Amino acid sequence: MKLKKMNPKVKRQERLAEQVADFITKEIESASFRPGDIFPPEAELVEMFGVSRAVIREALASLKHAGLLESRQGGRTKVADLENQKSFRLILNPATKKMNLGYLYELRVALEGEAAALAAVRGTPEQIVKIKKCLDALEQAMSDGQSGTPENLAFHKALTEASSNPHIIHFINWMHSRIEEQIQAGREVSPDRKLPPLVQQEHTAIYEAIKSGDPLKARRATITHLKNSAMKFFGIDLPSAGL
Repeated sequence: MKLKKMNPKVKRQERLAEQVADFITKEIESASFRPGDIFPPEAELVEMFGVSRAVIREALASLKHAGLLESRQGGRTKVADLENQKSFRLILNPATKKMNLGYLYELRVALEGEAAALAAVRGTPEQIVKIKKCLDALEQAMSDGQSGTPENLAFHKALTEASSNPHIIHFINWMHSRIEEQIQAGREVSPDRKLPPLVQQEHTAIYEAIKSGDPLKARRATITHLKNSAMKFFGIDLPSAGL
């Protein structure tokens, strides 16, 4: 299969590499390419898109990082077989940020909701004290007029650690490290870049549920918090499953 000719009316105010990557991503997602198909060489892509070789290389590098393309012996590039990959990758497609973030928030709901429930059952006194300290630090940051982003991340990390499930802890921390940049970018364009008081109320509800040893309430409070965050910062209306 071949790529369709790119629209020559390129929006020059946007980064060319991102536009090329977006176009190729859509072609792959629409099954114009099958897993294992050899991708056109750089020279052909340069002519096809009407951009420089540097732009093509940057676009291909981002697609490889996202797991959509992979290099093979001999220097050629092929379309990755996403279903049979042995390693897990979060595919962050610049062309559909809103949709992908919606899926990621649904994943967060499933994992972090369960982590909170486990924390309510397994959390040690020391771990619960740590969650409270993170909550207080976030309160202080907000009182000082700061964004509260580092303290917010610390709170969620402490909550996850209290689940005492090493796989959940490892995966959630890994996931947060991959999507932190996009979440921060969403907050930067939000009318209110600082965490609103409601967020702290939601954090407090999570903490109180964990402290009281109520897994159902802890899960529900966490899901409510994530749903509200998705709507406030990204306009994503998550389904109410689990509430």
